[in-house]
Amino acid sequence: MRFPHCDYDDMVEVQYRLLHDWLGIRRMRLIMGTSMGCMHSLVWGETHPEFVRALMPLACEPVEITGLNRMWRKLAIDGIKADPAWADGEYARYRSTACARPPACCSSPERRRFTSRNNIPAAMPQRHLPSRRSRRRSRGRMPTT
Repeated sequence: MRFPHCDYDDMVEVQYRLLHDWLGIRRMRLIMGTSMGCMHSLVWGETHPEFVRALMPLACEPVEITGLNRMWRKLAIDGIKADPAWADGEYARYRSTACARPPACCSSPERRRFTSRNNIPAAMPQRHLPSRRSRRRSRGRMPTT
């Protein structure tokens, strides 16, 4: 079994064939998705505009992935390729992708070492929101400076 190489276009084409050819749906009212589904909705609009009346892409940007997302993807790919049965994608039988799951050992120091070793740009810093407890304590009080 050859390990498949597919992209968003391939996934959307399979979805289209399922909806149109197999289920007999002639037109969709709305294609809505978040994250990867958001990217799918953008591809739907480009490849099958006559099939979709409206698109609602949520929470994605059509740019190259960076930072932590790139690291998780590289970890998954490296985990699959490290499998002794990988044989450059020529599997003799179906294999579990358990090796592609993100390891729990990816702490901040490990992540920094991994990203610097593999030339992966760091992600934008996350803005931390106050906890529910601190919001409850400050309710009704004037903010201090």
